[in-house]
Amino acid sequence: MSVALLNVERSYKVVSATLGAKPVTTFRKVTLPFIAPSVLSESMLAFAHSIGETGATFMVMGDNTTISVLVVNMVEALAIPASLAASALVVAISFVILVAARRIGA
Repeated sequence: MSVALLNVERSYKVVSATLGAKPVTTFRKVTLPFIAPSVLSESMLAFAHSIGETGATFMVMGDNTTISVLVVNMVEALAIPASLAASALVVAISFVILVAARRIGA
């Protein structure tokens, strides 16, 4: 994502400030549209990585339960239909995110 931020033309930010936009408005209206595909791609990579890190999640999760830990617990308890449903939910969410990313060109 840092590459996307570096690729935003500085002149766009300068023009925005010259026209009286506040820094928050400049970020929201100028910078964010340029880096949105990168933000979405990074979010998808982080989501996919977190699904694959079930072991590490067990060690640091505390009182919270993530969906990947829930699936493992269900399989260990032989609740196979429930674990399949939870896994299907993860696949469906991933598919929706992937389709959305493709549509916006990420």
